[in-house]
Parts: sequence; C-alpha cells; structure tokens
Amino acid sequence: MNIIKHLDYKIDKEKYRNIFYDNIQLGQWHYTVRTRKELYWYQIMIPNDHVLKPLIEPVEKDLNIFGMNNLPRFAYQFPNTKVDHHTDDHYAKWDKTKNFEKDKVKVHTCLTSININLLDTTPTIHIEHQPYEYQCALINTGSFMHGVEPDSNPRLILKFCLTHHWNEVKERLKNYIKNENI
Repeated sequence: MNIIKHLDYKIDKEKYRNIFYDNIQLGQWHYTVRTRKELYWYQIMIPNDHVLKPLIEPVEKDLNIFGMNNLPRFAYQFPNTKVDHHTDDHYAKWDKTKNFEKDKVKVHTCLTSININLLDTTPTIHIEHQPYEYQCALINTGSFMHGVEPDSNPRLILKFCLTHHWNEVKERLKNYIKNENI
C-alpha cells in the first residue's frame, strides 16, 4: 500500500532541536488554534526566502528532494493534545502575500510529506485510524486521513510538505526506504 514508508535516515536531532528552540520567535500558532481556543500546535514555516532555509537545505539534499516544490516546517505539538484527522490539501494560510479570496488560487497543496522526529520519544501518527510509530517516514498525507491522538509526550518534527505525487517522491527516496509492506 502507499500509505507510509519508513525511512532509514538519521538526523542530528539535537542540532535541529536547537535550531527550532533558538528561533522560536520566528514561528506561529497553527491556524486552528484560534477556532479551537487551545494552544496545542506551534510551527515555524520555512519558505524558500526564510532565514532558516540554508540550515534545512542539507537535509533536503541528503533526501534528494532539494529543488522540489516543498514547504519545510518545524511542528511542535504539546503533550496530551490531539490533531483531528484530515488530509493535507489546504490553502497556504502562511503565505501573507496572497489574497485567497481575490486570487482564487491554491498556492500550496501537500500531497506527500516526510516527517522526521526530533525528540527522543517515538511519535505515533494515525493513518486511516491505524497507529504507526516512526522516526523518519514518507507519508501519503494528501490521499489518506491522518491525525495525532493524545500522547503524554510532546511531539517535535521537521516536516517537508511536498506538492509532488507519492510515487515521484518515493522514487527519489528509494535509497532510504526500508523493506516493508505498508
């Protein structure tokens, strides 16, 4: 199935945690915080012209996704909070240069993502209501409902949101994909 592929990719977790915490002021609360009235999900979006982009590019190059249409981000989820099940096919609310009502364009649709865990605990993502633990994974977030159920641990990931189809990204990652049938 084309739901999730675990990747054999090691990252310097401490280095990227420090990049996140040292630049926390560059982030924002997830847009759903306002409607939920709960501080549960914080992100630093990293578009191409962002000051942090050069620090993320080595990972993109390692994974062979450099130059692809991609919006990296750090995503921190607080303990004991839930991310409702959804697919990643949303308007880019982070892009302040667009007037979505006027332009009527979809600027960024995430079809596929790469999630890299930056903490020492193991996060779990639920895809089609089935739990999958991971350290680093390619996830078909545009085609399958996914979410995060409450966990006593916080969650910090470096996520690459790619507007490329699953098979194209999977082909680029073939040297990292572990042998499994999920």
